[in-house]
Order: sequence, then C-alpha cells, then structure tokens
Amino acid sequence: MRTPTIDDDPLVDALSEVFARHGYEGANLRLLSEASGLKRASLYHRFPGGKDEILSAVLQRAEKLFKEALAPAHDDGDPHERAVAVADRLNSYYGGGNRSCIIVALSMADEERREAVTPCIDAWIDAFRVIARDAGADE
Repeated sequence: MRTPTIDDDPLVDALSEVFARHGYEGANLRLLSEASGLKRASLYHRFPGGKDEILSAVLQRAEKLFKEALAPAHDDGDPHERAVAVADRLNSYYGGGNRSCIIVALSMADEERREAVTPCIDAWIDAFRVIARDAGADE
C-alpha cells in the first residue's frame, strides 16, 4: 500500500505553525510529526537534514508568503490604499490574529535562527519604507 502524498505547501504551513508557536527549541520532532501528519521516519525521509532542513523550508515559504502579502506596497497608486491592502493581506495571513508569527518566535532564538528571519524582516521594512516615501516621508 502506497503512503498518501502530502503537498509541499500545506505540509510546510503545518510545520511552520509548530515553529511559530513553540520557537526553534520547542519545535521537537514529536510536535512536527503530529502537525505534519507524518511519522517521524517519513518526516526524516522528506527532510533528511532534520529540524534545520525543516526550518529552512519553513523560512523559504514564509519569505514567499510575506513578499506576496507585502506586494501592494510596491504598486502604483495611493500610499494609504496600498498600506490598507498590505494590512488586509497580513491580516488574512495571520488569520485575523489567530496565527502565531514565525518572525517573532525565531527572533527570540539563538543568533543563527535570528539571522535566518532577516530576509522576512527586510521585506517588511522595505515595503513600509516604500509606502512612507511615496506618502511624502523623506528617506
């Protein structure tokens, strides 16, 4: 009998929740296995590098999703409307405040993990810098 396949995005989203809720140290293999619906052996088969490889996949997905949510900041048009569009997308991403933030969770981890969230933080800063500049703020 063949094991059912799990699409990458929903799998990584489920794993992301574990890191966001429990941080890097608290995201143990039992929690990751439970969240993914995969047995530990299957999780290791999918991510042979273990927890660090899982975190890498989670951060790549988070960076992609943040960039999508922040994309309206770089559009043409009224800066206020663009800020509202970004806020709406971020609200949706965070489930109206019901989803934990991977950036916050990892910003309290060791230096290596904090540095790993830098691209996500940079994307936020850049998006709001662009909106503020277009609204008349100086650099």
